[in-house]
Amino acid sequence: MRSGIQVAPDTLLGVPVPPPKLMAALDDLAAGVSAQRLAAEVDRWQARYHDPAADLSHAAQLRPEQAIAYAVYRMPATYAATATALSALAAAIPNLAPATLLDLGSGAGAATWAAAETFASLQESIALERDPEMTAVARRLPPALDRVSGQLADLSAIKEFPTIDLAIAGYSLNELSPSTVDTVLSRLALSANTVLIVEPGTPRGFAVVRQARERLVSLGMSVAAPCPHDDTCPIVDPDWCHFSVRLPRSALHRRVKKADLGYEDEKFSYVAATRLPVHPANARVLRHPQVRSGHILLRLCTDSDGLTDVTVSKRQGDTYKRARRISWGEPW
Repeated sequence: MRSGIQVAPDTLLGVPVPPPKLMAALDDLAAGVSAQRLAAEVDRWQARYHDPAADLSHAAQLRPEQAIAYAVYRMPATYAATATALSALAAAIPNLAPATLLDLGSGAGAATWAAAETFASLQESIALERDPEMTAVARRLPPALDRVSGQLADLSAIKEFPTIDLAIAGYSLNELSPSTVDTVLSRLALSANTVLIVEPGTPRGFAVVRQARERLVSLGMSVAAPCPHDDTCPIVDPDWCHFSVRLPRSALHRRVKKADLGYEDEKFSYVAATRLPVHPANARVLRHPQVRSGHILLRLCTDSDGLTDVTVSKRQGDTYKRARRISWGEPW
């Protein structure tokens, strides 16, 4: 049971993982599709997800087994990425206690689940999804909140969004053209106090996040995370800003993905912007810390110097001990 203003997501070794009842429901969902068919559909999703030239517009309506395969294949990873980003957002706004959520491109509901597990204050979610089969899958899973309403809606066609505390667009803006992304964000910024955008941790996904960041800042919002400033992003092509969360694979995941490892790494890019008072990190670690003999190298994005490389020596005592514990994506 959730209590207080904020609770941390369920974790395994510090990693956000979906609640057991959600994972059990995904297992039950998969049981309705033959193992061979499910594995074949997961193969198609994997190929599409990793193809930088793939058309992500979902022009054709999904078949039921395709929607189920997507939920089984992607929901644990998108949950983990979104929950990680929400934790960074909550750290930047310690008193953040949203009561209402708008879940844009909601799919099977991973973002709503992540927000419900992060914020005990959350009471209601409005889920917008354009594919009826994904909406059908979401209805077959347990609700994350007592009040979750789903609407079939194309984001590009919505002229006005409802007034909302928190809006999350998780892995959905990449399906829109750049001009449509600008339009959606312009309308969203008029109604939402805080906006979180999460995309795949690829150059293409980061391009969407960077565009969203620029647009939201231009509309008067402040960046809460991961960036320590509102200035122009210092990342230049071909580099891109992304983070990683390691999550355990269930037996079902290992089976449908034909995987031997008991874990997977989800790479993601994100930006959170707000109209609320915010205290972003002074700096954030942008790569895995490089441990060398007697020192550690940190790649940072800072509020004063932009991108910078810092060497922390053993002679620095407590600072060195902290550097030994710091992880990619954490504030410094």
